Amino acid sequence: MTTPDRYRAIGDENPVVRPNMDQVANQLRRARLHLRLALNADSAIHAVKDMQQVVRQFRTSVAEADIRFAQDTLNTQAERDYIFFQDATRQLEHHLLQFQAALLSSRYLADIEAAFGSYLVKLCEASTRIHQDRTLDERQQEDRLTRRYRQLYSSITVEWQEQKSSLSAMTAACQDPDRTIRQQAHLAIDKSLSLRAGEMDDVLDELVDCRHQMAVQAGFSSFTEIGYIRLGRFDYTIEHMNAIHEDVRRYIVPLAREIRHLQRKRLKVEHLHEYDLTCFFPEGNPSAFLQGDLYIQSIDEAIRQFTEEKDFSIRDMIDSGLTDFEARSGKIPHSQMFFLPHDKKTYLMMQETSTHQDTNSLLSLTGQAFAYSRIMNNPDRIDPLRPDSETHLLYGAALPLLLLPHLKPIFDVRHDDYAAMYVTQLLLKLPELCLLDVFQHEIYRNPEMTPQQRNRLWRILEKKYLPDLDLDDASFMTSGRGWQMSVRDIETPFSAGSAVLADLTALELWRISLKNPARAQRHFLSLCQAGGSKSYMSLLTDENLPLPIDPDTLKRVAYAGCDALSL
Repeated sequence: MTTPDRYRAIGDENPVVRPNMDQVANQLRRARLHLRLALNADSAIHAVKDMQQVVRQFRTSVAEADIRFAQDTLNTQAERDYIFFQDATRQLEHHLLQFQAALLSSRYLADIEAAFGSYLVKLCEASTRIHQDRTLDERQQEDRLTRRYRQLYSSITVEWQEQKSSLSAMTAACQDPDRTIRQQAHLAIDKSLSLRAGEMDDVLDELVDCRHQMAVQAGFSSFTEIGYIRLGRFDYTIEHMNAIHEDVRRYIVPLAREIRHLQRKRLKVEHLHEYDLTCFFPEGNPSAFLQGDLYIQSIDEAIRQFTEEKDFSIRDMIDSGLTDFEARSGKIPHSQMFFLPHDKKTYLMMQETSTHQDTNSLLSLTGQAFAYSRIMNNPDRIDPLRPDSETHLLYGAALPLLLLPHLKPIFDVRHDDYAAMYVTQLLLKLPELCLLDVFQHEIYRNPEMTPQQRNRLWRILEKKYLPDLDLDDASFMTSGRGWQMSVRDIETPFSAGSAVLADLTALELWRISLKNPARAQRHFLSLCQAGGSKSYMSLLTDENLPLPIDPDTLKRVAYAGCDALSL
């Protein structure tokens, strides 16, 4: 996707700078005093702006440290910087809590809400509930454990054809049209994962206990409540998510079984094994027809055609050193967009696999980067906040679907195969995400479970949400440790549920686009513009879009998928 001479890690020229935390504290104290002594609404609003300016600069430095650590979790200096900022973030939270308390008690609260939006006030209220000084020890312990888990997973390498490959780099072999190669690759991955399985069991065991103690200290019955608040879930409940889990099982799982049945017939195999699941066509999955600069140019042209936006360019991000697509061990396994708020920039990171997955990941990251560029450059917004989890994920899920008609130059004669496969994969992902989300709900509802009980629970849920999954004799997968590969959900519990909600709305926008592309475009661009001003459900309501917690939304998506895939 990029040539080695173009690759430039962030910070090569300018190492991560650690801020003076005493100075940061003093700046926040002054902003809080300014807010308390404000004699009019303008003065109070200015105090909030001062606070956000300090936070923006701090979080930009945090993002730079996060990027360096994500690029190489085994780099000692990068880890030291990462740890510094985790500790510094806890110090920042202490002073932010005091500012937020002053904001919530301000006589100008209504004026502040009118200027910045209701979402800011909700975030302040939520923060004061969960970021309490008495939970500081548990939060620091949580930081240590999630860092350890990321390092364990990122360091896994697979012995493959006399080479050590990262897990992400093995993606191509797992999709090879040669079934024997796929089987060998899956067994090699399974063997490598098994070597760290016990350690990752232990880390989750400690994490669950740590998070439960944090919840108790903060006055909650379980960590689930804290997890929901952290994700900014203000307008739907655990009961809503439970209903979605059941609706996915009722409507999407049968659809997924039919997709797998047709996949088996297409591949001409009597039975689909686990190593067959990622191969959708006997001649192999479609890969990009264009390569290098032509490939990037075509992505940029597709974005311009759909969005009519001329100033946004992936090529410019690559040339500015704001991307890292190289596959290597030690690097985080998943794709991620990092937000540098003070610089009004985003940084894109993924691991190249030389498969269609590269396009999937790039388009998803592009959707998020494009949305943030519109948020940051919206002249009507005083000081935009980062969107909540669902909105952030929606940008990455919706843009690839809406760009499908514009990707013909990239996939040439296999464009239709790619489009069908993309929709197929998104539908198949819904039961997988629900499986992970139900698992998370259960382990935090029952923190006393042992690692063995958690693994048994995973196997039970696999049979419920993935009834056709055949793991053969793969020791890692049959041990009930499939959850270990979801690093994001270990670090940020319940984010799989956010992905379900985002994907359902993305599929709804895609369904609209099949009959009315202009309407789908208007909805998407408007959602990008408004991100961070309101919670997810409020944004959808303002756009007159159906809510993903409405059962009819899921049904419509299922029927549209059936029609599009001729099921």
